[in-house]
Order: sequence, then C-alpha cells, then structure tokens
Amino acid sequence: MKVLVVTNMYPVEDMDYYGNFVKTEAKELAKIVDGLDVLFVNGRANKFHYLVGLFRYLLRYRAYDIVHFHHTYVAMYSLMGKPKKMVVTLHEGGNYFCKNSQLEIAYRHGRSRSLEWLLSLLKIRERILERADRIILAFRTKEKIAWRGKEIFCIAPGIDVDRFKGLSRVQARKILNINDETTFLLFPHEPREEKNVHLFQSLVSHLETKGYQVKSQIGGAISFEEMPVYLKACDFFYIFSKFESSPMVAKEGLFCGSQLISFDVGDIRYSFSDNPNCMIVRDLGEAVSETIEMMKRPNGSDDDLSVSLEQATAKYSAAAIRKVYET
Repeated sequence: MKVLVVTNMYPVEDMDYYGNFVKTEAKELAKIVDGLDVLFVNGRANKFHYLVGLFRYLLRYRAYDIVHFHHTYVAMYSLMGKPKKMVVTLHEGGNYFCKNSQLEIAYRHGRSRSLEWLLSLLKIRERILERADRIILAFRTKEKIAWRGKEIFCIAPGIDVDRFKGLSRVQARKILNINDETTFLLFPHEPREEKNVHLFQSLVSHLETKGYQVKSQIGGAISFEEMPVYLKACDFFYIFSKFESSPMVAKEGLFCGSQLISFDVGDIRYSFSDNPNCMIVRDLGEAVSETIEMMKRPNGSDDDLSVSLEQATAKYSAAAIRKVYET
C-alpha cells in the first residue's frame, strides 16, 4: 500500500506551526503503511504554487495505490486526474457541517470570497466528494454521517503527546518568568478574523479592571517548538472561534493539564464536555465569570492522558485512517 498525501497545510520556516497536524499524521501513518510520500503545495506563499503543484501531482499520482488529499484547494487536482483510490479529509470547519446525520456543504469560508463564489458556482466541493472513494471528516462524533449515500468516516487529527512530556508546569512558568501570583491567560491562535481575538483582548481588560493580576499572550508569534512551554505554563487557554473542526490546541492544552474555556465549536463538546478542565461558554460574559470561578481551583495534573484524550493521540487516529485505506 503506497500512499501519496497531498496537502496545502504543512509547516514552513516562518510558520512552523502551520499544518503540523498533517505532518504528525503522516509521520504516524508512515510507520504502518508500506510507503508514504507528501506532496506539499505552499499556496500561502504564492497562489501560483497551486498550478505548479497540479503539474507535480499529474506527474506522480499514478505511481500510488492511494492518494490522500487534505483541503479542497488541492483535492481539486483529482478533477484533472483520478487516482486509483482517492481519500479526502475535510478540515474546513466553516464549509462542512452535519445536519440530521447528513454532511452539508457550504462556501462561506476561504482566503478569497471571490474564489469561494467561483467554487460554489462550479460546485467544486460536491464534485470532489462524488469522485472520492473514501471521505474522512476531521471531527469526532457518535453519529453515523453520510453524504449522498456515501459513508463518512469521522476521524479527528491526533496529537503527538511526546512533545509535551518531560516538562513540568513549574519549569514552564520559570522559563517564561511567570510568578505564582500571576494568572497566565493564553490565546493560542493566529489572530485571524474567524478566531475572534478581540474577545480575548476584552476578557483580559475585564479581568484587569476587576483587579486581577494577569499576564496574557496571543499566538501567531509563538513557534511550534515553543508552544508546549506556553500550554504547560498557562492557567487558562481560550477558543473563541466562529467555527472549528477538531481544534488540535484543545487536545494539547488539556493534555498539559491546563484549563480550557471555549465556545461550543467543532467537536469540543462531544470530545471534552466530561473533562473537568474544559468549560464551554456561550459568550464573553460567561467566559469572564467562568474564568474568575475557575481561578479558585487548581489546574489538572501534567500529562493528563484521560480516556477522552487517549483517543486524541496521533497513534490512535493513524490506526483508524489505515483501516479506512484498507476498506
């Protein structure tokens, strides 16, 4: 079983955190399939790379038993050349959602509204899914999901737990020069529009106005290698996104024993509502009040590999994906 992974999400030098879930997944899959290669198309650097990537794909895809696409913008290549077996993972939380056990498709999130309009006019996502032999939704749910009679395999990307071992909360806070009296608040995302960073900034202001001693940090400038230190050191981390699929940082932070305050987005409720360190809120006001309430109790233990988090590991998700390959 020789596999080609095609993705536009993968770490690059100036954004080593971008698409690391694909790299982590590919690394685990490489251990359990006969051969795996990655074709990365860096569309963020230059949109022309998508055209170059198409030619690279057309030169290579016939040599593989399975081609596994990540993201619509590269899965479009399949319309120019159908592989022997096509697997596509749906990551775009704003463009795929479930209703009455059926997958629904939208065209409301993308780097370019005009491009999304064109994709909708051509029904590109529908055409991709029609061609796919297997469809994976990067989302955890107990529901059985389908699209036009095709089974949807719900497999969320898993985390590499080894990245977070060997560093205690005390050590992490010492590295970042955070004393015991300070409450460290982390917004671990790039400050993109859909992440609602302004809500985090308002929360910090509310707490400071109330007299709490807090230190805050916004992601984007934090490298992939540095992030474990921040997730270990923080008292609270926040997800205020308009939409998510299966946010990696939720799994990583909870594994570190930090407390998550999040909107009800993606698969967070299904995956972690039973985790005492996860609090789901409806709005900024609830986020502020829950932060104050949760300040009264200690964080969880380091490296909290509970049952819910055990199923969030990269090893677990890779094994599930291999079963999809074999079906």
